[in-house]
Amino acid sequence: MTHLVFFLEEPSAKELLQGILPKVLPEPCTTQFVVFEGKQDLEKRLPIRLRAWLESRKSVHRHA
Repeated sequence: MTHLVFFLEEPSAKELLQGILPKVLPEPCTTQFVVFEGKQDLEKRLPIRLRAWLESRKSVHRHA
């Protein structure tokens, strides 16, 4: 089973992915969302959080 962890800078990105991912991901696949409080919070806390998921595939979504 595949487990994907998404690190997101805002709750709206989580809502978007929750609507799209079930349509495009193969079965069986589980997802987990770690939502931060904006870009600066993501950049500050991401290194700490990434260490916890060394075995998982990672997708970081950050606005330019």
